Amino acid sequence: RIFPKRPNRLFMYFRVENAKLFLSNHNIKFTDLTLANDPFELAIDYRKSMYDTNYKTYDCKDEEPADEDIIKLRSEVIPKLSNYGVACFTETDTNVLMWAYYAGSQKGICFEFDTNEDPIFFQELHKVQYKNHFESIKEKGGMLDCLDIFTTKSIEWQHEREWRVIKENKAGQLLPINPRSIKSVIFGYGYMDYRSVDKQTLQTYKDIITLLQRPEYSHIQLKQIQRDMKQYKLETKEVPFLLFEEDNQIVVVSFLNQRAIIEDI
Repeated sequence: RIFPKRPNRLFMYFRVENAKLFLSNHNIKFTDLTLANDPFELAIDYRKSMYDTNYKTYDCKDEEPADEDIIKLRSEVIPKLSNYGVACFTETDTNVLMWAYYAGSQKGICFEFDTNEDPIFFQELHKVQYKNHFESIKEKGGMLDCLDIFTTKSIEWQHEREWRVIKENKAGQLLPINPRSIKSVIFGYGYMDYRSVDKQTLQTYKDIITLLQRPEYSHIQLKQIQRDMKQYKLETKEVPFLLFEEDNQIVVVSFLNQRAIIEDI
């Protein structure tokens, strides 16, 4: 098993309401992947697993394992998998598909993290491998090793360039991350589309700006996703101000020494 070098910067996409919640407590939820909506999440090659663990009860590779042996292995593995919590990050902040289905159709927010600012949180960080076949359970020190199961997905998801923080006994829990690790807040392209952003969403944007005035967030850069005008490509740019529409007026939120100044025009 090859362990790639941990990246210094990773990203996570949020819908605006979830971004507001995250900034209010800088907690990240660790998901139980047995409840994921991907039907192939945590898929296992049980036949190969019989060879890679001490559950092997036969010698010929052409011989199929007994059903009762597979059931026994499965009954031990499933509770083990559901005991682990997973937080998913990505190497990119400009993937249009991820903005579409993780960030509220381009209207959400992406956070940039510096993994060096919280080495404890990112201690169990693993790169996802994209393959055309299921992985098997391994054996390590006489125990079942499910790391390959947590870090393998269908090749159809390779555009996500995903990394996962995997922690035992943390499924469904919220764990704090050092706010110093948050390097930038990136507003989606749809943030500027006043025609399709409702008042509640606009208020959430404003609440996010207010939360960013907290001292622990004074180092954060504000950025926004913009479209390339010549090709199907998104790019991230720093923004000197943000705009809101309120009561038929455009509200400008500019940033001077990380302090918001709201002006009606």
